[in-house]
Amino acid sequence: SVMYRKKIIDDNNLKYDDKYIHAEDFRLMSLISRYGKIYNVKYPLIKYRKHSTNNSIVNHIAVINGSALIVKDNLVNLGIDISVEQVLRIRDLFCSRGIDTKFVYDDVRSVFQTIKSFKNKYGSGKKNFEILCTLRRMQKWLGRKNVALKPRYFFLYMSIRAYYFKESFFSSN
Repeated sequence: SVMYRKKIIDDNNLKYDDKYIHAEDFRLMSLISRYGKIYNVKYPLIKYRKHSTNNSIVNHIAVINGSALIVKDNLVNLGIDISVEQVLRIRDLFCSRGIDTKFVYDDVRSVFQTIKSFKNKYGSGKKNFEILCTLRRMQKWLGRKNVALKPRYFFLYMSIRAYYFKESFFSSN
C-alpha cells in the first residue's frame, strides 16, 4: 500500500516511466521521495499472494535490472557516481548472497560514502536505525583477516566504527 500527496505528482509532472518496466512503482516512489518524505508503515495493510506466475518471479531479471538502474539514478542524485554492476554487487552484500572479495573494499567504501552523503543531505542530526544496522554489518563485510592484514581495510574499518559511534551516541531520536 502506498499513500502520497497528489500535489507532489501534479507539481512535478511525475508519472510511470516505461523505461523501468516491471519496476515502475519503485521508480515513481524514488521520484516522489525527492519532493516529499516517504515512510514505511510498520504494519501490513494488504495480503500479498505469492505464486509461480508473480511478476517478480516471471520477470525476475527485468525487475533486478530495472531496480538497479533506479538505485544508480538515486545515488547520482546524492552526488555519488556508481556503475550498475557495482549496484548489483552491493545488493548481493545486503542480501547475503555472497561477497565478491575482488571488489569488497570498493563496494563497502561506496556504501559508506552513500550513507554519509544521505545523512548530510537528509538529516545529519537524526538517529536512523537502518543506517546503524548497516554500519554494523559493514564492519563484518570487510572481514577480520583483511582488517588485520591490510592497512587500507583497517583504516576504512576504523572510519566506519567511528561514524557508527558518532551516529549512535550523538544523534537524537
